[in-house]
Amino acid sequence: MAMKQQKPKLISRKRGKPIMKKSKNALPANLKMRVSEVGTVKLPEFMLRSFFKKKTVKSALEKILKSSNAHMLSVWARDSATNKIEFVTGAGKHKKEKIHKEKQAMEILLKKNKICAIDINKEQKMKNLPFVKENKLVSSVVIPMKAGEENIGIILLYNQKYTDLGLSKLNKLFYTEMMAIQNEYLKERIEVLLNTANIDSLTKLYNHRAFYETLIKEISKANRFKYPLSVLMIDIDHFKKFNDKYGHIVGDKVLYVISEIIRDTIRAYDIPFRYGGEEIAIICPYTNRHQALAAAERIRKNVEDYVFDANGGTEKVKLTVSIGLSSYPENAIFYGDLVKKADEALYLAKEEGRNRVCPSLITRKDKIRFAFCPPTLSPFYFNVLRGVREVAEEVGSVDVVVLASSSESSYKEQLQLMHKAIKDKVDAIGLCSKQNVGDVVIKANKAKIPIFVFNVNELDMTPRGEISSFICYEQKEAGAMVGDFISRILRTKGNVAIIEGIPDESDSIDRKKGFMETVKKHSAIKILESRPANWDRNKAKLVAEDLLRKHPNIDAFFCLSDEMALGAVDAVKEAGKINKIFVIGLDGNKNAIQSIKNGELFATLNTNPVGMGKIMMRTVLRSTIREEVISPVTKSPIMIIDSQNVEPYL
Repeated sequence: MAMKQQKPKLISRKRGKPIMKKSKNALPANLKMRVSEVGTVKLPEFMLRSFFKKKTVKSALEKILKSSNAHMLSVWARDSATNKIEFVTGAGKHKKEKIHKEKQAMEILLKKNKICAIDINKEQKMKNLPFVKENKLVSSVVIPMKAGEENIGIILLYNQKYTDLGLSKLNKLFYTEMMAIQNEYLKERIEVLLNTANIDSLTKLYNHRAFYETLIKEISKANRFKYPLSVLMIDIDHFKKFNDKYGHIVGDKVLYVISEIIRDTIRAYDIPFRYGGEEIAIICPYTNRHQALAAAERIRKNVEDYVFDANGGTEKVKLTVSIGLSSYPENAIFYGDLVKKADEALYLAKEEGRNRVCPSLITRKDKIRFAFCPPTLSPFYFNVLRGVREVAEEVGSVDVVVLASSSESSYKEQLQLMHKAIKDKVDAIGLCSKQNVGDVVIKANKAKIPIFVFNVNELDMTPRGEISSFICYEQKEAGAMVGDFISRILRTKGNVAIIEGIPDESDSIDRKKGFMETVKKHSAIKILESRPANWDRNKAKLVAEDLLRKHPNIDAFFCLSDEMALGAVDAVKEAGKINKIFVIGLDGNKNAIQSIKNGELFATLNTNPVGMGKIMMRTVLRSTIREEVISPVTKSPIMIIDSQNVEPYL
């Protein structure tokens, strides 16, 4: 029998060592020196989670589940940071919420340390466990996961039928899939070794430097292969206050947990980064704006639903996040612009009240015409218009047409102006009205002109038409906030007079109702009298003067608008009681805020009219230009302004 002749090895003249031919898949030169270190590199739990989301690994697990005909499958892996075995993922009929019960079974099976089939009825410590009984399990297959000699975890298959498989059959059945998982794990460890400098030590996410390096590469690939890409910027709401209250150690733990939630929510090929402080960025390849919105909303909801531990676990706390996003190539084509647009959108999400997702607004060459139809251009509605115009100028694709009545009670004039807007074929209408507008709304619906209602949470409509969205705050809630504020400054004891708006108007009724329900909780606060002043400053001054004569013991005025509050301030000044009587308004208009700065008006409930205008204009743009599905109601944030916090609003 002829022996096969071996090819001679090439020998180096200098050292007398064999010269190895370069393999096509050989490691790069800069990595060869560090390959020996791979055995010492372990994946922490957060990387194990993303590792088992990889397509190759998920596919291997699915094949293992299918070929075994198992009822369910679970994967447990060793966290290198704690050296503990932690649950990573499950498949089949597995329920994640039951892992605390499964852990008892896992700890027993982990001791097997080799691939084997287990008859649960013969395992005394296991057969009576709640997890086994609830799932009616009779057998299990244990598959240890190894990388070289290292035991990195365990795959557990559970059956409701007995599995009669010998060692050779088990090895043959799962060999290919286990080799695929082992190879991916070794690749991942090499990647960790190379990227140590790019990992944030607290969250274990990639860091700020890695974000820009990765984004440049991803945009280049997206441009080359013509696919979309999105960037999400995430910020934890009121995180500074949380840190101040509970301390930075608890804050760091919360930041880590939120990073975990994000990792568990995103897809395997989405890349999360700690952008800085409590801000997290995500690069989402192959993701257009609509897909990014859905992904961001899942993250927002998962964080909102999570209950965090504080004060050593004795206190349960909920937190929220705000998310801004931008998309390539829709919003920008350069990486710097894409980040800027996402950051601007994050700012908008915070400005609109936090705990929301806000996409970047875009411009386009053809403009839309937006009709702004308030009851009149009082200071409050002028500030709403300011907000509308600011967004319109920023976006550059909106013509704002102002159609305001000469006075708030000119109902007929407002209807005529709305008919004019419909006749002129505007693209959208922003409306605030206190009268029956059913017919004109129906007319706008037939003309396919969307109507966005602001400052009120319901319209008088007979017949009933369709409203695209309400942008408002709860009038009753506003009154209640003022009631709570007055109760505190009077220390739950004192005499209060109320100056109302137009009698029988819903705004006036609801604000007063919220206020009354709150102050009635304090029996020592007495409401002396309540009178209307029809939202007018001069009338309010006359009403306040009369009330001061009738009730010289007044401690505070609650005026249901800032204009009326300024009238009351004029009366109190003339009576020489400016430092003795508290005057509180409601709206947050510019003149009222300046009066607070001057030490005259004591406080106002800022209904944020400028912010309301901005929110409305952005909602209009999303509905018309972006053709997004928008919420039927968008809340405009409100807050008390007094001398302690007036500066930012001047």
